[in-house]
Amino acid sequence: MRLYNITAFPNIRQPDNQIKLAYSWLNLCRFLGKQRKPVAKIRQGAWSPASFDGKRSNKNVTSLSCLVLDIDDSITFGQANVTLMVTNVRSYLHTSVSHDNNNDRFRIVIPTAEKIPGDEWTYYYLALESWFDETFGAFENATFDRSAKDAARAYYVGYHTMHFAEDFIEGKILDWKGRAQDAKEKYMIEMAKRRKEQEERLALAEKKKQNLGKHISLSDKRKYMYEALRNDSSERRKFALWLGATIVGGESCERAISWNCPRCGLDDCTYFYIDPTRSSSAYCNHKKTCNWRDSVGYLAEINCYSL
Repeated sequence: MRLYNITAFPNIRQPDNQIKLAYSWLNLCRFLGKQRKPVAKIRQGAWSPASFDGKRSNKNVTSLSCLVLDIDDSITFGQANVTLMVTNVRSYLHTSVSHDNNNDRFRIVIPTAEKIPGDEWTYYYLALESWFDETFGAFENATFDRSAKDAARAYYVGYHTMHFAEDFIEGKILDWKGRAQDAKEKYMIEMAKRRKEQEERLALAEKKKQNLGKHISLSDKRKYMYEALRNDSSERRKFALWLGATIVGGESCERAISWNCPRCGLDDCTYFYIDPTRSSSAYCNHKKTCNWRDSVGYLAEINCYSL
């Protein structure tokens, strides 16, 4: 019998306080939808489909047991329920504590036939995106919280408000491993295409700079800096260190974090990838209060950086 390993967090703000659990699929659904009286958000229990070697963080994820979609008002609970029944996809749905008659907020939990290796999570997530778009594409504006894509993401368990709803769909487990492999192949092709384009842009910028020689203007220097920070990993790394950022993550997903956002001034949700192939922009993920995004070149300019 397949067991689903999850990690429970009595307090989401304490990533080291973990309870490792293993359930059958049916018992996992029972755990998530257990009869619980609503409590203040700070006291709500949470869970993650991931297993960790250490505290809750992306770099410590060893494997994941299932896939989770967080839905906020893009489709209704009923629409999701019927669609999953018609498409015969094994899944479990439960509403979140903020769900009511005017706000459809719920989660869809989908089992996989095998554990998801932590280092393969990106491709399973891409496969999940494609599957969702295919399955719910008939509904206008259908989407899920695509910012909740970290392997270490945790979710609140169900609480039985007066609007609580849940359903268990008896269906087939999709071939997520095969879908992830297809997504990986497409991803690798796209990354190779991006790298080639970056190399070509960087070579063109370097050629223009050389042609200008010693008489390069401040405007041309600025343009060159923007191109270098858009396309060159080594220049982005130099800038990150100059900025005083912390570099975290594995070789393929290194990020420069903990620099001050130019809009909100906070540094706890800021990042940009060292490898511009992943994304060339800089971000502040304070979604409700900031959500700033711009080029790394602009971030460098407003911080008075120059090559």
